[in-house]
Amino acid sequence: MFYKPSTAEKQKIADQSEEQLSRVLKLKRTRNNSPFDLQGDKVGIEVKTLIDNKNDKITMHPESRLRKIQTAKKEKLRTYTVVVDRRASKPSYYWAKGVGSFRLRNMNKVARLEDLPGVIK
Repeated sequence: MFYKPSTAEKQKIADQSEEQLSRVLKLKRTRNNSPFDLQGDKVGIEVKTLIDNKNDKITMHPESRLRKIQTAKKEKLRTYTVVVDRRASKPSYYWAKGVGSFRLRNMNKVARLEDLPGVIK
């Protein structure tokens, strides 16, 4: 297995994805070490950004997933995972209900970023 470590440049790109989603979904970005990347009164969202990944999948550690599920239950949140695929010149956006590891082919693709608020409620 070939691991590609995170770099300052990759983190900057991921932060831009989160900021963009925060604006479009009208949800607050959370602090580092919070269970979710974006959170509102009724929704918790995990954001993953694909930059130079070879595989069409995202992974989540079991401990992280459990923490998100526990927080969602306690705060009565609906949970979603959103993937921003930035490997091509134009980003693609995918979403799934819940949190965990996903293959892109098993997620829902939206044509445009602006379509996400219609499905994430």
